[in-house]
Amino acid sequence: MKELLVKLEQIDKYYQNIINADVSSRWTTEILEEFEDEFKRYARNEVINADLSTYTAYIEPTCEYKTIEKKIQDAENRYHMKKWLSKSFFEWFPKYQFLEKYDLSDYPKLNNQLNYMNELRTVALQVIDTYEQSLAEKYRNPKN
Repeated sequence: MKELLVKLEQIDKYYQNIINADVSSRWTTEILEEFEDEFKRYARNEVINADLSTYTAYIEPTCEYKTIEKKIQDAENRYHMKKWLSKSFFEWFPKYQFLEKYDLSDYPKLNNQLNYMNELRTVALQVIDTYEQSLAEKYRNPKN
């Protein structure tokens, strides 16, 4: 499990450098303009950057490599973490699912943020699975 925790740290450092280097908020305007019809149809009066902030505000601290080991020791925490970490941004906010079929690399801030969250989620779920497997093994072979 230690290697997975190191991987979480590496993902965090890698993407934080990329995301923090791009201070532009222009992507919001650009994506709203390019997909104007879809936003009017599926996400009228919605604020995608606010929803993305809500999503990252859950994912980032949940996947924090320094604290995830403590969080997963509680069964209820693990249950809720698995439930929410198993969902992509587009599953959390289905109103934006129309964007999934497009290459979002023209919007590097959004694209990098989504990739970052997906990588964190994937590894965090592996951490949880590894922990649960170790618990199962512990109870299958208890030490007397």
